[in-house]
Amino acid sequence: SHDPQARRSQTPAQELENQSLIAVAKMEKRFEQAKKTPKKESSKETDHVPFAPSSAFWVITILAAIITGIGSYALIKVLYNLDTGYQLLGPLERRLNLYSEQAFYYSFYEDLTNATHYPEAVLQLLNDSRSEYPSHINALERFNIYPEVLIAGLHRVLGERAPADPLDLMYTVIMGLFGIQWAGFYVCSAYAGQSVLSGALAVVFATVYYGSCTRLNMHLTLRENFAAPMLWWQVFTLVYLLRQQHVTRLTQGAFVFFTSLFMLSWQFAQFILLLQMASVFFTYLFGAIDRERTLIIFRLATLTTSLVIAATMGNTMLITSLYLFVCIGIILALSLDPTPRGSIGRLTQGLTAIAFMIVCKFISGFLVEDDAHIFRILLSKWFNYEDFVTFLYLCGPTYRAMQLADIGYLGNAYLLQTAFVALAMAAFGLCFSFLRRVPIDPSIPFLFLQTLLFAALGVTIHRLAIIAIPQVILFASLLAGPLLYPGWGHQHKEKRREKSTQENREDNESTPWQVSLGLFIAVALIAALVHTERAVILMDDLQKAEPHPQVNQDLGRLMTFLQHNTQPDTVIAADSVVTSAVKLITRRPITLHPHTESQDMRQRHHEFFQIYNQVSELEVYNMLVKSGAQYVVVTDGPCRLRCEEGQTMAYIANSTDTRGIPGRGRAELPQFCSTVRTAHLTHFRRVYTSGPFVVLRLRKSS
Repeated sequence: SHDPQARRSQTPAQELENQSLIAVAKMEKRFEQAKKTPKKESSKETDHVPFAPSSAFWVITILAAIITGIGSYALIKVLYNLDTGYQLLGPLERRLNLYSEQAFYYSFYEDLTNATHYPEAVLQLLNDSRSEYPSHINALERFNIYPEVLIAGLHRVLGERAPADPLDLMYTVIMGLFGIQWAGFYVCSAYAGQSVLSGALAVVFATVYYGSCTRLNMHLTLRENFAAPMLWWQVFTLVYLLRQQHVTRLTQGAFVFFTSLFMLSWQFAQFILLLQMASVFFTYLFGAIDRERTLIIFRLATLTTSLVIAATMGNTMLITSLYLFVCIGIILALSLDPTPRGSIGRLTQGLTAIAFMIVCKFISGFLVEDDAHIFRILLSKWFNYEDFVTFLYLCGPTYRAMQLADIGYLGNAYLLQTAFVALAMAAFGLCFSFLRRVPIDPSIPFLFLQTLLFAALGVTIHRLAIIAIPQVILFASLLAGPLLYPGWGHQHKEKRREKSTQENREDNESTPWQVSLGLFIAVALIAALVHTERAVILMDDLQKAEPHPQVNQDLGRLMTFLQHNTQPDTVIAADSVVTSAVKLITRRPITLHPHTESQDMRQRHHEFFQIYNQVSELEVYNMLVKSGAQYVVVTDGPCRLRCEEGQTMAYIANSTDTRGIPGRGRAELPQFCSTVRTAHLTHFRRVYTSGPFVVLRLRKSS
């Protein structure tokens, strides 16, 4: 009874009986509610308390990110000008400094900015006949040139306010993207480490190792310069997705947006994202996120890939990519087995997804082999495999493994040592969480495996170190926040606060981790800035150095000759370094280019490089006639080239192509390229000789 008088008149036994009945009724009500509520997976992530930053955290983080972005923009402009003398060069000289693929991709930008009607110029990209003569290709499908298309559109929008030289606008936008990249890197590090000090430590390390974190200081229009700024914002949104209890549409939209821009800008983005999704699935296998959260992330990844495939009008590398097959496979595996039994059940789901991926990739390999060279390059690194394409990539340092000296360089300012400590603490926390069933922040297993995978990729392929080293820096910066320290993280503080509330006492516990963090930050800053001279040397360079313009004058004279002595529709064959400059400066049709992400283009490279093989003049002539070329530029450099292992270009050209067809070299013949300056030529007419270049005109066959 709720009547106070009646309650006072009850005996103790009656009151005890009433309380028992009330307790039983409450238990029955809870039981009924439990039956109606869908059962959740029994895993330790259900006890996870998400990190909810305060308003002060976001204000400080945003202000620090803005300062970081502006400072990075100013720094890279100075460094790029010092390294290239950009501001001292004329329009032609600036374009001559765009090497190989940089010039090739940039040529599409100038086609759009120079066109009378921008929409018509964009439509012409769908039927491009100058990049792979005599083929007509869809440039938007074949190449990652959306950055050029968008910046050219910006140039048109600016109109008379646009710089007189279109390259100046490209230069400004790329420098701005560099600032956006490091602003995002600060935000990502601060949020991941649950402390603005983590962001500060990450920026300190990135500044000290700036030369290893970007290629922008020398190479302006590389694809990764457009993609990397999007990656760290994408990682931030992904960590946010992993942590938050309720996924908003805004967060999902941000993830799709940044992932789409990352994929549209770089043909190798899919391989970075493949490792990232492997890290997400590891987080699920570990039990740090549930099935529903995992499905959300992989569905968003699949949606993003579908949007990018649509935007690129059916890019075959993406349609047949391992990344897409993995995403679809995991969605199917999780949907077919919605209630896995513990870790074994989840592992079975993973094996099912891998089996699906292998079957799909095996079947698609019979139809399309656009990305086959990537796997052959990895195969050549791990096993005794070689062919023309692997030689072509691995002869130079870009795609080789990092040298021990490069790895040791990362320890000079204690980055490696700091990262090893962070990885060891994370590994200990993961083992403790797994064995004791203690809840853990899902960002820890995700970033832990992503760091290991990215680092392995960067060590294997040096060019990708600009992705691997910032990831190592990001993980090392976690030591400046409470995330990795047992009992000091946000979740443990929340649980202590809840416990003290239940026991009706105030939480007067001190926070000794603040002192520890302060000491650590002091030590880290001293280690990074004082115990190395690199920062001092950098400042000295900025104050004392003068710009040193470096221009390939021989290439400039060659371009001038071709511009004045050939017709606009003259087809020119050369190695991809020269053809990229030809397409940009003379706008003549070319037969091959440096974007070798297609089977046909790799075969064209193998055919053309017979010029550097021990073959007859007639064989070279027949090959060039077949390609539709009217002029051929022979360069001395490749003719005399030797790889680190000692292979000559004749040996490389004589190796098998991707179809298993060997070159045509014969030991009794000299290299054709070595005879073009002095020998009497029957099928060619020598029309230009200067520096390392010889230009031959094909005689008409009788």
